[in-house]
Formats: sequence, C-alpha cells, structure tokens
Amino acid sequence: MMLQADGAIAEMFVDQTTANLKIIGMLPKNSKLCVRHGQLSIDRDDHLQPLRRWMSRDSRDVTLMHIRNTLTNALRILNSLIARVSADGGAANACVTVLPPPTSCYSSDAAGDGSVDLAQRHLCLWSLHQVLTEMRGCESGLQNLRTTYVDDSMTVAAIDVLVDRLRANCSAFQARVTAMAPPPPAATASPPAPASFAIEQRSGGKPTPAPPSASSSPQTSSSQQQRR
Repeated sequence: MMLQADGAIAEMFVDQTTANLKIIGMLPKNSKLCVRHGQLSIDRDDHLQPLRRWMSRDSRDVTLMHIRNTLTNALRILNSLIARVSADGGAANACVTVLPPPTSCYSSDAAGDGSVDLAQRHLCLWSLHQVLTEMRGCESGLQNLRTTYVDDSMTVAAIDVLVDRLRANCSAFQARVTAMAPPPPAATASPPAPASFAIEQRSGGKPTPAPPSASSSPQTSSSQQQRR
C-alpha cells in the first residue's frame, strides 16, 4: 500500500484503485477479466483468448484474487480519507457532496491564507465520494462475471461472498459519510413589519401612517361632526 510520509493516501494509489473499480463495473456479460501490468483489464473475446490467457497465466483464481485486493484497497482508502477529514479542523463540518476535482491541490500557498489545506480537504471529500461510487458500481460487473463462470460452483460461491461483503461495506461507509454532514440550519421567522408605518415615502424620507381600520372609522366621523 502506497502511503505518503504523513500517512495520507498517495494520489497515484487512489487513481489505480479507482481505475480497477471502474474496470470491474464495466465488465459485460460472458466476458472475462485479465491482469496487465498489475492492473485489471477486460479480456478480448476472440479465437486467441485461450492461448493469450495461458501465456499470461490468467485464470479465474487470479482474477478473483485481484478483485479481492482491489476491494480491500478501496476499503483502506475510505477508512484513511474519513479519518483524515474527521481529524482535520473544520473539515468534518463541511458539506459532503459530490465535488469537482480541485486544480490547485498541490500548488504553493503563496498568499499564506491556508488555501492549500482547503484544497486538500476538497480533494479528500471528492476522492471519498469517487471511491464509494465506484464500489457501488462494481456489483453489476461482479454479477456479469458470475454469469461467465455459472458452471463453476466454487467461483460462483466466491463471487456471491464478494457481492454480499461489498453491499455491507457500501452501506456501512455511506452511513458514516452521512453522519459527517452538518445538520440543516434551523428556520428563523422574520419579525413582522409595524402596522402603523408600513409604507414609506421615498421623496420626503418620512413614514406614511397606514390607512385607518374599519373599527376606527365611526369614531373619526363623530369627532369631525363635533368640530363642525
């Protein structure tokens, strides 16, 4: 597992694991996976496939081993990212949503305002959602791989165990990510405007009294008659 000196997940390791998760999710029915240069790939279905897999020592056992390693690495990445975001000041209260990848994550902090730390927190949240999303997408590819090896009961059982474990881990991590989101702000009612000074004239800058209500009209008319 590639780690930086401070224990943070290296960017290349996250990208490789995410790419493997994407490949698993992209697998169509009746297709096979192979390993090329340490990365998973979809094997071409042609008349040379048996010879190519024999020369490359590809097999269903090797495929399952690399799938397990990919899912294990993804869980380690999620644990590390959640621990880093939770331990970072103010990042645990950040809104955990799908964010675009930052472009200045590794630039120097010339302004001295902590922009590098903010960009790194941004990258952690984005990577967290990317890995979790790709893990969910792996289930369809694993189901298609199960169809490919439907005649092999041992391989089918091993894939079923991987799918069950994948569902449980995705649900557990989604609950942890949801718990990190801040509660919605409480709604505050605005104070009502005074009834007697509801309208304000712009020209004079003085408030204009509100029109008299129906209940006060008889009293006003009686007082006017007395004056007359």
